[in-house]
Amino acid sequence: MLKTILLSELFTTDRHLWEKKYWSKRIVQVLELALEGVKREKIPSFFIPTHNLLTVSDHDNKLRQCVLEDMLNRVKGSDLVPYAREKESEVEEKKQQVLVLKIIDLLDFLISSLLAGKNSTAVMKKMFVNIANFPVSPKTRWFWAPFTDFATLELDERAYKRLIQIWSWVEVFFKRLLASLEGEVKLLAQKLYIRTCERKKRFESDKGLLEQQVEQMSPGEVLFEWLEDAVDTYFEEENSTLPNLRKAVPSELTKSSFFPDVADVTLKEGSDKGLVDLKQHLRKYIFMAPESYIINTFVEYVSQFFSNGEEVWRQKLDFIKVPELDLD
Repeated sequence: MLKTILLSELFTTDRHLWEKKYWSKRIVQVLELALEGVKREKIPSFFIPTHNLLTVSDHDNKLRQCVLEDMLNRVKGSDLVPYAREKESEVEEKKQQVLVLKIIDLLDFLISSLLAGKNSTAVMKKMFVNIANFPVSPKTRWFWAPFTDFATLELDERAYKRLIQIWSWVEVFFKRLLASLEGEVKLLAQKLYIRTCERKKRFESDKGLLEQQVEQMSPGEVLFEWLEDAVDTYFEEENSTLPNLRKAVPSELTKSSFFPDVADVTLKEGSDKGLVDLKQHLRKYIFMAPESYIINTFVEYVSQFFSNGEEVWRQKLDFIKVPELDLD
């Protein structure tokens, strides 16, 4: 943005105004023009004047405004130590607020799709563009890791208990998943299901712990736990995949306003309070969705995981020989 405005100024002001003794004034002028443009959400391209460099209603414009104000004050000589520290804190908080607003946009689309019984396929495909870099939070890794380690049939008690908590609908999930896949990918998913059943039986035969001894978890509880964990991961680690996921939300989509007050709370009371309110709304809306819709969401998610990571799964599962699944 600054380079664009600088070029425009170079071509529209007298050459003598760019002598070295005027540089500080020109820098201040360029920053002021940039700030004004961000506030209006309009900065024309230098080469294509009809093209706007800024996206209207983009939350990042709030962060750009905060950063430009800070730059202007520093250039004007206001960068005293107390001020600089205060401004740095303000910019960091603004970054966190912008992140919460981006998450609101993404969840608005996901929840709208869920309650309508539709799959948010575009977003899920974006998740797995680079499956090797797909973020897995430590909060949930303890459960998923044992099931993707195919070198052993052993499960620890904690992982087994969670599996049993969801077993009443896991079999329904696998049935729908296998119906959604074809060919080699379907074979890999079948191997995963068979391996999961083998691990469950092995643990029960060794430990004697049965399904009746464990409290069940609904699909809604699992989905909320997963989404809450994903929100925390994106919020805490500045994960670069969040902006890309947000780009998968159709630009023409009218927001459902599931989280209208959350955005206001975030901007007025801070990112921490906004995040708390966001999770409260998220839980409420998830439990409004029929279980069948939620299971279908998991099916779409895992089918994308298999389809986009077919080579990864093949390397993990190829050594497992299941005669009844031998396509030859």
